[in-house]
Amino acid sequence: SLDPAGGVPPLCKAWIAAGRCARSGCPYAHAVPEGASIGSVRYEWVQQRRAQRIMRPSTEGDTVHYTDKQSAKRRAAVFCDWLRATFPSQLQRGVIDVAGGPGGIEVKS
Repeated sequence: SLDPAGGVPPLCKAWIAAGRCARSGCPYAHAVPEGASIGSVRYEWVQQRRAQRIMRPSTEGDTVHYTDKQSAKRRAAVFCDWLRATFPSQLQRGVIDVAGGPGGIEVKS
């Protein structure tokens, strides 16, 4: 099992990726379960890591679920909507975006 719940240490990421670990005294597992192939174990390990990475917030304190996150272009539009709602009178003179990047909102007045 790849789950350390039963007292079995998790797999060594260097070993699972390269088939060897240069770390002396590495506390992680360096063997596949009986009857399993390294390929199937590696595939399962990668799938578990991807699932964990998706569920883990990328920023500490981030409470937005990954399925509710927006693309960079959509985030720029959400930010513009927030600016309009928060600073309506100040925006009558326009806004200059100095952050750059491919977010992509440019409105000139």
